[in-house]
Amino acid sequence: MDAEQSFIQYGIESFGQQMTHKHNYGDQVIIMNGYQAYTKRMADVIPMEVRASKALGFNLGVKLIRGAYMNEERMLAEEGNYESPIWDS
Repeated sequence: MDAEQSFIQYGIESFGQQMTHKHNYGDQVIIMNGYQAYTKRMADVIPMEVRASKALGFNLGVKLIRGAYMNEERMLAEEGNYESPIWDS
């Protein structure tokens, strides 16, 4: 599952989590979820995903994304007059 802009990312994450819980067991990692490391919320999301995988017994597939939508996200935040979801540096 790849990551997209923040305004649609929650739905993609939810679907990816559901598929991970269903398919990533035993020695299999079929689903890899994309995590946008350049967004502020990933500091909380990734540790939460690791805890969930340990508690529920599934294998976590992680693809860290380093900056695919940074410029667009900053522009949307400025136009929408809300705090940017992207780290400052």
